[in-house]
Amino acid sequence: MIKIPYGNGELEIGEQGAPVLRSRIDEKKTQRRGEDLVREAMDDPSGGERLCIRARGKKSCCILVSPPEGPVPSGQILPNLVRELKEGNPSMDITLLVSSSEDRQTAEEKLKEKVDAETLEVCRIVFHDPADGESHTQIGMLPSGAPLSVDKTALDTDLLVAEGIVEPHCFYGFTGGGQSVLPGICGQETLQGADLDKFLKSPAVRAGTLDDNPIHTDMIAACFRVKLSYIVNTVADEDNHTVQAFAGNYLTAHRAACEFLTEWAAAEPVPSQIVVTSVKGSSGQTMEHVIGALRSAEAAALEGATLILCAQTLGNLTGSWEERMLQEILKEHTVLAVTEPEYKETVEKLGMQFASSLEEALETAKQKGGESLAVVPNGSAVILTK
Repeated sequence: MIKIPYGNGELEIGEQGAPVLRSRIDEKKTQRRGEDLVREAMDDPSGGERLCIRARGKKSCCILVSPPEGPVPSGQILPNLVRELKEGNPSMDITLLVSSSEDRQTAEEKLKEKVDAETLEVCRIVFHDPADGESHTQIGMLPSGAPLSVDKTALDTDLLVAEGIVEPHCFYGFTGGGQSVLPGICGQETLQGADLDKFLKSPAVRAGTLDDNPIHTDMIAACFRVKLSYIVNTVADEDNHTVQAFAGNYLTAHRAACEFLTEWAAAEPVPSQIVVTSVKGSSGQTMEHVIGALRSAEAAALEGATLILCAQTLGNLTGSWEERMLQEILKEHTVLAVTEPEYKETVEKLGMQFASSLEEALETAKQKGGESLAVVPNGSAVILTK
């Protein structure tokens, strides 16, 4: 019996002998505290000096803070960043520039839930609003041709630092690194200026790929333009517990984190006529998780294969990039979505077919001629390449 995550529970597949393509990152589970792993990484940063040394002689620092509603362990990272900045310069003015898709009150509440009061009390907190044109300034063009418009708060500082978490990502290759800048603190002018057709046609725009990925190229260019000085990125197991941390230069530290994750999250595709994948968790799911899972399934699929997506909730399915990529997948494959009945209309609007159970979906796929089967549990966490 094969078990795959579905919401906070599991579904079972009775197919015997089907290849299971999964991340092995849970083999790196550790009893060590995440904050200790972060501190250890900061004591020996990649590609440059410790943050406390960088802080000397600087009057101000802006820390790019990831969305509080997301998976980044800000409670482990920010206290360490603030402590080391103050070690280098006790009088340094520190600003937290927070990126969030939530309204300001909700984002502030979630930030306070994640990060201790002592850390927040010594920082000025600014919430980034990509729609507020007055708070942004254009500082050039990206390699893709889009204008680079960024939050002025990140430019009006002596030292720019960022936090993040590294996960496979169906567009960026990996999260973390330059994501803190682009899209993190960019304005609508930049976010809407991307050439979607060009990006989506690139074979390098997929999970696990940085080299030749035009989106990653734009992200690195944005980091250079805003003079990002230092990052702390973590890697987590599938229960979002930190297993390793990386600190230092935004290129070398991020690359080291991506290489570490690839070693444990990569799996060899087994081309099949039916591919079952799933999305873990019952809240906070976005179209990115869905597309990430489907892209992994696609990488293990034969031409014209049926993809079966198992996702308990589909409540936050928005975003032109994600919907465009879904349409590209649907041109090549039938997608059956196993989810709760209240999402049936959403499933059908998106061009997928609703299935009330995994058994029903498997039977439908077999009726379409599918024989060989592969399973990709928690697909957005796996790196599969054709």
